[in-house]
Amino acid sequence: MQDWTEDWTGMVGGATPSACVRMQGRSAVVLAELDEAECARRGDDGPGIESWEALDLLMTLPQGESVPERVLTPAQKLLLDGLPEWAVERSGGNVVRLSRVPLRPLLAVAFTRRWAPGLRTAHVFSSMCAQAVVLPSEPGDPLIAIEADQYGVGLGVGAAGVAPRSVVVPEPYRLRRHTVARWWFAEHVYGLLVAQKRRALGAGENSLVDRQRLDQRL
Repeated sequence: MQDWTEDWTGMVGGATPSACVRMQGRSAVVLAELDEAECARRGDDGPGIESWEALDLLMTLPQGESVPERVLTPAQKLLLDGLPEWAVERSGGNVVRLSRVPLRPLLAVAFTRRWAPGLRTAHVFSSMCAQAVVLPSEPGDPLIAIEADQYGVGLGVGAAGVAPRSVVVPEPYRLRRHTVARWWFAEHVYGLLVAQKRRALGAGENSLVDRQRLDQRL
C-alpha cells in the first residue's frame, strides 16, 4: 500500500474503518486496512479469533495446505475443535488452515486534552501500528512538536468530528516479523468492527465523534 502518512489526517473521521480499542487501560481509535477477501470469506458471522493458543497453533499451519491431524497433540486438536468453521477445514484425517489476518492496523490515534497522557497512550500501541496524538487546541509549548517528531508520533490539532490539522507526520510503522500478538490485535480490532457494524444496523450509527469525546476525557 502507498505510504499514507503524509495525508494521515484525512483518514481520521473519514471512510477508513476504525474502532476504539482499549489496551493496558488506555484507549485509542485504531484505523485499519481490511483484507476484503478474507472478511467476505468469513461473512461477518462472529468475532475474530482471540485465543492466543489457537492463533499460535494456526501460525504453525501453512495456509491452504493439508497437514495430517496425527502430527497434532490432543491439546492442539482440542483447540481446533473450538475454532469457527471458517478458520480451518478438517476432512480425511487432514486439516487445512483457511484463515489469515483479517486486517492491517494502520494508525492508533489518541484524542486527548493534554500531550503527556496522549504520548503514553501512543506508546501502548507502538508495537502494533503507527501512532498519533490529536489535541483539541494548539499546544502552548513548542517543544511538544519536537518531542513528537523525536518519538515518531504524529501530532494533530482539531475538534472532535473534524479532520485535524497535521503538525507532525507520524513515522510509518515497519513490520519486522509476524507475531501471535499482532495477529491477536488484528483479530481484536476485527471483532470490534463486526460488533460496531451490527450495532449500526440495529440501532443507528456508531459515530467516531462519540469515541473522540470519550477519549478526550483523558
